[in-house]
Amino acid sequence: MDDENDNYVEPDITLICDQSKIHQKGCVGVPDLVVEVLSPSTALKDKRVKLRRYRLSDGAARSLQS
Repeated sequence: MDDENDNYVEPDITLICDQSKIHQKGCVGVPDLVVEVLSPSTALKDKRVKLRRYRLSDGAARSLQS
């Protein structure tokens, strides 16, 4: 992820069930599942910047934390 551009995020794991969303440069549209593994060094950025971006991509987005 580029700190200067919050429009692009790269999750740790992405699941895309619809093959028509997969293009040469990546996923076009909202993936079916996005997983972020939180570590002490990245947790703050993942919870604030990335989670906000994922929620903007899909109004039905939900988050789980354990």
